[in-house]
Amino acid sequence: MYPENRFVKVADFYNDNAFIQRRMGEELVSYMRGFDLLNFDKVFEIGCGTGLFTNIYTKEIKYQVLYLNDVKNFVKINIAYKFIAGDIEKITIDEQFNLVISNAVFQWINNISELFDKLHKITNKSSTIAFTTFGPKNLYQIKDILGIGLDYLDYESYKKLLNEKFKIILAEEKVYDVVFPNVKDILKHFKYTGVNGVERTRWSKRDYNFFINAYEKYKNSYGYLLTYNPFYFIVKRR
Repeated sequence: MYPENRFVKVADFYNDNAFIQRRMGEELVSYMRGFDLLNFDKVFEIGCGTGLFTNIYTKEIKYQVLYLNDVKNFVKINIAYKFIAGDIEKITIDEQFNLVISNAVFQWINNISELFDKLHKITNKSSTIAFTTFGPKNLYQIKDILGIGLDYLDYESYKKLLNEKFKIILAEEKVYDVVFPNVKDILKHFKYTGVNGVERTRWSKRDYNFFINAYEKYKNSYGYLLTYNPFYFIVKRR
């Protein structure tokens, strides 16, 4: 899952810079509203981070008890919750939940099939699981230039794995091209959100200049493009 030491470095800046993650969270809640999925007893959020997404959905849904999870408690909002610390792939969870929710986290999961098995075990019959993640087109400019990036699972593979244990209520893929005024701002964006391995790479002046020059092919009349490829899923436990 998301490495703790990486998020420690960006936690103080994340909320102000994670505009795509904020948009994804708002859109996921909008989809839930459209299906009238706004009332739950026990809610469990995976990978809550600073609470950026938590702050969005807790204003919309009604719940009795809220459980938040991450490798460490980075939450910066003042609400009542119970915290479950640890990597979601490794920890044992004894609770049962009516809603499991997550935003822009599952791309960090090493074995998504095993995670879905775990989610099936910790949910009740007819429970809801709502999450967003990213697909293979995500940040493709970076992978093209530097050859680094996550191994994203494709859209159809997510649907196939989900169908094994859940009924898919919503499945949606989108592509957003974000425009930056210059390449330096793209690097700052990575630094303050930790969304890619770029911020962990030690750069020489030669490496830096190479990246700046190579990114020119992704410039149009509006600026420099950076692509995000979010997936949205809402499923019911069979």
